Amino acid sequence: MELFKGLTLTTATCALLWLGSEALVRGLGFHGHNVDFEPLVFSPAYGWENKPDYDAQNEELEWSIRYRTNADGFRGKQYFHERTPGTERILVVSDSMGDGFGVTDAEMWQSVLAEKLGGGVEIVNQSVRGYDVIQEYKRYLAYGRQFKPDIIVQMLCDNDFSGWNASVIARYQRYRPQYSVEGAELRFTGDAPAPQELFNPETAFRKFKRLLYHSAAAVYLKHRFTPVYHMIRHAGDGDTAQASAPAAGGAPAADPYDARYQDAAKIVFRDMARFAREDGFKMLIVFVSREPLPPVLKEARDMGVLVLQVEIPKEEMFVYDPFHPRAAGHRRIALAVAGELRP
Repeated sequence: MELFKGLTLTTATCALLWLGSEALVRGLGFHGHNVDFEPLVFSPAYGWENKPDYDAQNEELEWSIRYRTNADGFRGKQYFHERTPGTERILVVSDSMGDGFGVTDAEMWQSVLAEKLGGGVEIVNQSVRGYDVIQEYKRYLAYGRQFKPDIIVQMLCDNDFSGWNASVIARYQRYRPQYSVEGAELRFTGDAPAPQELFNPETAFRKFKRLLYHSAAAVYLKHRFTPVYHMIRHAGDGDTAQASAPAAGGAPAADPYDARYQDAAKIVFRDMARFAREDGFKMLIVFVSREPLPPVLKEARDMGVLVLQVEIPKEEMFVYDPFHPRAAGHRRIALAVAGELRP
């Protein structure tokens, strides 16, 4: 009986402490995580892609926004291959920097850019969160080139070359399409394997974790103690040791941002510069970072690609997600791009 009373008292005390923490964190303006928010779907060709006509509330610690995609699976207005006479068409290829991570449709830099440039401009957004340079290139070849843009804006940041490392890929179980670099050519050699999460059973523990992430206090602790959070988050998730797409023979591939990736990125920028000449469009790479320009982008600039670096102050970035800008940061990007396109 005494043991039962002790357990009851301990449970009640923990519950009250948790409720108090939840009230405090939400009172400070933070949000829980909407665990039902999942805008991505597996794609053998690209690894993953956005779900078309997706509409859901995206809540994370520092934001709560409505996230919507068009019939093609991208944020922003849908456009078709046929050009509207008398308009200028800008095609955006990017990752979460173009997908508007954490900001509303109106706050996205593409929306601010369209307003700044005035009428007669179509901004076709083809950005998917988490994509790297190789995925963006493959999707452009298969899909984006048909839109015949006047300008292509490719938005990049630090994690396109170093931050999105093998451990993060293993953590989220999102695999890239397989490719090889053969001399001066980039060849796609196979589809992306299905992520492990598709085969993980929905256990009681996984259901409990999903419920826990609705809590703002839990999400706050997650960002404050990230290593511990990820250890707990993936407990019971099965084998997540594989870093990227399996290499030949089933062995795990090396870090996907190794020298091979750098060589592939150089080929991508070289080919995009050639397409710009052949198809008659202007190519602009926007690198959002306070760090020095990576060597691969310096080489792209030497090949005739216009490279614009935009430095965003820390106060215009999310605190717990420092790769992504707030609305003020998006506006800074838009003004910089507008200044480059309309000097």
